[in-house]
Amino acid sequence: MMRFSVVINTYNRGKCLAQALDGLTRQTHPDFEVIVVNGPSTDGTAELLAGQAGRIRVGHCPEVNISMSRNIGIDMAAGDIVAFLDDDAVPEPRWLEELEAGYNHPDVGGVGGATYDHTGRRFQFRNGVANRLGEAVVNRDGPDWAYQIPGADPFACLLGANSSFRLDDLIAIGGFDEEIEYYLDETDVCVRLIDRGRLIKSVERAFVHHHYQPGHLRDERRIIRHPFPVVKNKLYFALTHGRPRYSLEEVLADARRLADAHKAQAMAVLARSELKDYLGQIERGLEVGLERGLRGERKSGRFRPREEVRREFLPYPTRRPRGRRLCICLVSQEYPPGNYGGIGRFTHDMAVGLAELGHEVHVVAATRGEPERTDYEAGVWVHRIDESSDAHPELAAWPVARRNLNRAAAVHREVRRLAEVRSLDIVQAPIWDCEGTLCQLDGPWKNVLSLQTTAAIAAALNPGWGASPAGQGALALERFTVQNAQWIHTISQEILDRVECDHAIRFERERVGLVPLGVEDRPADAGLESKPSTGGLVHVLFVGRLEKRKGIDVLLEAATRLLRRRSDVAFHIVGDDSLSGPDGQTYRQRFETSTDPSLLRRVFFYGRVPEAELAAHYARCDIFCAPSRYESFGLIYIEAMRFGKAVVGCRVGGVPEIIDHEVCGLLVPPDDPEALAAALERLVADASLRASLGEEARRRFQDHFTRQAMVQRIESFYQKMIA
Repeated sequence: MMRFSVVINTYNRGKCLAQALDGLTRQTHPDFEVIVVNGPSTDGTAELLAGQAGRIRVGHCPEVNISMSRNIGIDMAAGDIVAFLDDDAVPEPRWLEELEAGYNHPDVGGVGGATYDHTGRRFQFRNGVANRLGEAVVNRDGPDWAYQIPGADPFACLLGANSSFRLDDLIAIGGFDEEIEYYLDETDVCVRLIDRGRLIKSVERAFVHHHYQPGHLRDERRIIRHPFPVVKNKLYFALTHGRPRYSLEEVLADARRLADAHKAQAMAVLARSELKDYLGQIERGLEVGLERGLRGERKSGRFRPREEVRREFLPYPTRRPRGRRLCICLVSQEYPPGNYGGIGRFTHDMAVGLAELGHEVHVVAATRGEPERTDYEAGVWVHRIDESSDAHPELAAWPVARRNLNRAAAVHREVRRLAEVRSLDIVQAPIWDCEGTLCQLDGPWKNVLSLQTTAAIAAALNPGWGASPAGQGALALERFTVQNAQWIHTISQEILDRVECDHAIRFERERVGLVPLGVEDRPADAGLESKPSTGGLVHVLFVGRLEKRKGIDVLLEAATRLLRRRSDVAFHIVGDDSLSGPDGQTYRQRFETSTDPSLLRRVFFYGRVPEAELAAHYARCDIFCAPSRYESFGLIYIEAMRFGKAVVGCRVGGVPEIIDHEVCGLLVPPDDPEALAAALERLVADASLRASLGEEARRRFQDHFTRQAMVQRIESFYQKMIA
């Protein structure tokens, strides 16, 4: 097995660099070091690197010169292979393993992989060649042998953001040419290695995602703002490697074409005040490139003896799971950031937690009207896809089934795309909207159906909808999905029993994993520790959509009764309040128009709120109350218990599996405003009871409902499936 030295050259990109380093912690290759060479950064990069002490080795480049910076990295490298990764790029987990596989012959001097652009879906560079004037052709197919012969024109080349070379070969050619401070630096190395009889290879699956962030030469629109080094180095490269194949006139004409292209772009996008300097840089680039290219003096690196450097090898710590590393795909149309509900919330927590354990995790989510893209977020690959295509027009009579099958078709296409280039182990999708239905009929992967509130439950709560064509279509599709389920993740015993009853099915118990939900334990984040009541009021919080299933009508009726009886209580309502009730009005509108104005002063509606604001609401309340008519689990209760709050819910669904009555909260019958008002009044009047229930709620959360507990349980379930 080869040892790798991964070199990242950085300048004023601390935020991007942190992502690149995190991506390297997910590598499957067991033996590599990381070297970061920092230029004269002023953005906090030095502080970031100081926090990585003991994990990485750090070099310093006095100039903004990529070739000089890379030579410093080569001089520090203690591995057999030097792999270069840009500071605004993230490698996929098998990057180094796939690069190593390319070194299957001693004549191979360099190996690179395919590089995605900022969308994470299109290739910026794949299987490229360049000619001796420095013009590249990328993303091509076909054999490489013709481009590997000394003197070849065109010749095989790599992209610096995703390239590697044998250390001995780099030292033999003097490293990178420091005359080339930016642009064509890696192309120059490739042509010199090929001319020495070495082979340059591209391997298909050594993927890197290049975010292509703005920097000192290009802006956020990816437009070159300082053309001097580009024009200068293009001419320098062509004069160095293109003569005598191309005449001086041909080289100069080619350089002038590049200069004219930059001028045309500048005329289209730059202000008049910027043009003079820009055009001056182009002319100076032509002048300096001609002078230095004709002079032909290469600026090579200086390297220490290898026996001195090899003692400095510092293995980079990576995340290694218990047992086999799994490649997992979770499906959820809702996913942070932005607005998302319970499924999006627990999918995010599960995805991040599994990634922290060292598994490769992908999430397939909806774009919400934006272009499709793949992002790397908190260790998770998030594939945001367009679910709006109409793949099933023949289902016009069943609009919900038609919409859901279109989503399922889009999800299946993306999962198939993933499986083409990865060994995908598990695909898990929620029962709501049946997004994983078509994946269940395919695979070599294992399919998991996650049980939450179902269409059958929604139909029971809303009989009119259940009898409509839309409801009937949704129920038929859900029944098909349940009947074809392979493995089951249930978040409560109750929802498992309910699905089996509603759809007249009995799941094999060895294929069922009971894994309650959990959330990240963060009560002290950003000063959000639990706060006592202020202003003489006891604050009651509700979180959820203002709809019938969540019992908002019951809560508002109970609130009205309690507000009339007591002057020391206030209610805070957080959640989407734009949904219409049975009479066409929203529950908020009906309450505000029918309630005594003097009582309204102690009822506050907030609508949807950002995640940080939601956490602040939990921290500030004294009592949490959600009188849902049905909850398959009840994520909102454990979010409140995390902050040590007494909780009030109804004896329905999975709620009693969370709230231990009279121990960590109170349970009341559903659809009973007076019972709810009495339970709340009891807590409002008794601060010591609130405190004792809150303490036990916090303890119960820590013992059973943390994200760590959820992730460990689901990991054990997955490993059982694979075994």
